[in-house]
Amino acid sequence: MPKPKRVLIADDNRVNLVLLQQMLEGAGYEVETAEDGEEALARMHQARPDVVLLDIMMPKLDGMQVLERVRKDPDLGRVPVLLLSAVDGFDTVAHALELGAYDFLSKPYRLAQVVSAVEGASAEEESKAPLEAGEGDAHGPVPGFRAARQALEAARAQSKREGKDFSCIILAVQPNTGPMGESRFDWVRAQTRRVDEALAGHGHAYGLGAGGSVCILPGHDAEEAAKMVRVIRDSLGPDAAAYEYGLAVYNPDIEEGMLARAIKDASPLVR
Repeated sequence: MPKPKRVLIADDNRVNLVLLQQMLEGAGYEVETAEDGEEALARMHQARPDVVLLDIMMPKLDGMQVLERVRKDPDLGRVPVLLLSAVDGFDTVAHALELGAYDFLSKPYRLAQVVSAVEGASAEEESKAPLEAGEGDAHGPVPGFRAARQALEAARAQSKREGKDFSCIILAVQPNTGPMGESRFDWVRAQTRRVDEALAGHGHAYGLGAGGSVCILPGHDAEEAAKMVRVIRDSLGPDAAAYEYGLAVYNPDIEEGMLARAIKDASPLVR
């Protein structure tokens, strides 16, 4: 019988800590816990977890600080880290990805979302990038960071083969719009499905938690991508006003690791 994978959860909120612990132990994982950033680092060295879940807002060291130290530590640098937060604005997401976060889970947590994310992170190796841009699970229980990251790398490779630009359109939910809590996650996921259908033949849309979506358009230059923004807005109808829109265009020689860059580089578009 294979040895169960070990997960470390770090969160200073005891309710969240116990909830996540019960979810993962019920799914067959061995769970270690910590209640602040310093304890989390110490437990990582002691327990050698296969996956780490870090709350962003913690005392002593916050999740971002812990992640930064982990990535600089030769003994810990390869462990997959998933960040946990009720704050899922795109600036926060971009910073987390820049620091090397494997994924980003938005509160409130869902069992399927958490278990699926941990399963992916604890796999012996991250699944290979899709053969063509857009393949991958855009709408599964995991919000879509892995699928979006894979699709961006695939779009870069496809554009390099074809000698064409590719584009990313960012849809960021504006503050104080749409439903809150768990229903907000469902709302963004439903909107992402509508956008994905509208992009048929041009690209795909990937949900990024409750914060919005990223649309990846292989072979589309700035002019072509701008036209697709209008298609997206039309597909959303009255809900189009709930989003801020951004556009980033890349040539095929751009380096790998682009999801954070796409979020940060996207030039604001008039709503």
